[in-house]
Amino acid sequence: MGSLRPAWVFEPGLSLRETLTSNVRLSEVGMVDAVTEVSPQIRLRRDTGSLQGYLDYSITGQLYARNPRDNALQQSLATHGRAELVANKFYLDADARISRQANSILTSGASDSALLDANRSEVATLRLSPSLLGVLGDWAEVEVRLDLAATRAKDSPADSYTNGADVHLAAPASARRRLGWSLDLSHQASRYLSGTSTQSDRAIGTLLYGLTPELRLSARAGREANDVLSVGRNSYETWGLGLRWLPTVRSAVEVNADDRYFGRSYSLRLEHRFARSVFTYTDTRDATGDAASGSNALRTVYDLFFDGLASSVPDPLQRAAFVDAFLQNNGLTRTSLASGGFLTTGVSLQRRQQLAMAFNGVRSTLLVSAYRGEVSSFNGLQAVLPGQPAGSGAHQRGLSVSVSHRLTPVSSLNLDASYSRSAGAASAEGVSSSTTTLTASWNLLLAQRSSLSLLARRTSVSSNSKPYQENAVVANLAKRF
Repeated sequence: MGSLRPAWVFEPGLSLRETLTSNVRLSEVGMVDAVTEVSPQIRLRRDTGSLQGYLDYSITGQLYARNPRDNALQQSLATHGRAELVANKFYLDADARISRQANSILTSGASDSALLDANRSEVATLRLSPSLLGVLGDWAEVEVRLDLAATRAKDSPADSYTNGADVHLAAPASARRRLGWSLDLSHQASRYLSGTSTQSDRAIGTLLYGLTPELRLSARAGREANDVLSVGRNSYETWGLGLRWLPTVRSAVEVNADDRYFGRSYSLRLEHRFARSVFTYTDTRDATGDAASGSNALRTVYDLFFDGLASSVPDPLQRAAFVDAFLQNNGLTRTSLASGGFLTTGVSLQRRQQLAMAFNGVRSTLLVSAYRGEVSSFNGLQAVLPGQPAGSGAHQRGLSVSVSHRLTPVSSLNLDASYSRSAGAASAEGVSSSTTTLTASWNLLLAQRSSLSLLARRTSVSSNSKPYQENAVVANLAKRF
């Protein structure tokens, strides 16, 4: 009998969304408008075989009742693919994304894609990464990888092009061999439309020691060279320590600290899963956009909730459906960025702390997320925030709470509250804004793969440059085929 060929899973969909808002332009005066959004969607997925990946794409036509000149099309894309070109040896990874992202961290943005927000741009990213895997006798594994990436931001100077190469040699620690080692060589060159360009190179050797199967220690040292802190290229020594501890099957502790060219870099991750809940805390301080960190990776709201509910909703299909319903009710998509995402135009120093908690009861679910972040340029040499001078920086903090309660087997009630504040530092000091958003929604499963939701929203923005208030009611009808 012939083997079954792996099949693509294809799922088209269509949603119709009507928004009645009191302030479509987010101005102090306010302007009432009705916005009709029609969104054809496709999802494509394949999890087995030599070609694997997924594609989530939608295009939304937006029709404004009072101002047809504002009619527009918005695209949303999240896709990843991996092709095994030579069995177990040669791979090609590809990622692409289209989303709307904040131009400035210092200006409050819209809470809904239907609102006209000058602070958001459509951002497209593309990354191609071929890799070659092999072994050197029986003493080491080797991986050679190339990275080519491009970011295009509409009506923003944050376009960037990046190319890089990495070589990874490793003899990992295992149950039979407590001592392991690795050698990493990397090169990255980045160029921004604003005129900023950087080059970074690193050579790092690491020793790994497994005290027990649950506890692993690491120590690393090497050199890195770049032109981030000066006009010319300088070389620096770097070293660091790390720890990974899995005290139980539901708990994880990861700590890394390094002495680098800009000072101390560190990352901390704490996680514990109960039967129906999960707690995660992360704290990182690092340069974004150099050879060590790669490009400035931004997580989506979908990523945060999907990971946070892994323990309480273990089935990935049910978990994806739950998160999709939450996003849909709040006017978000799978490519909507989590709070704190913004465009940069150079290598920046960023610190971010985040606490996330998810509780899943018999009929109710509670999601809580709190974050705090800082971003700044190095020594005032580069402007990393669009529209801000070199040396400027900003602080962010925020809190969001979401409660969902199942009223009947086919209906549920959601209550969501969020608060965020951004403030300028250094030369941007005095520029600040805060946003408070409250939403309540009712969701009904009409039939198999069809749903209806009704939502009411209140948003208040306090800002010394653009304060406003907005109220809205939203109706959304969605169908999966």
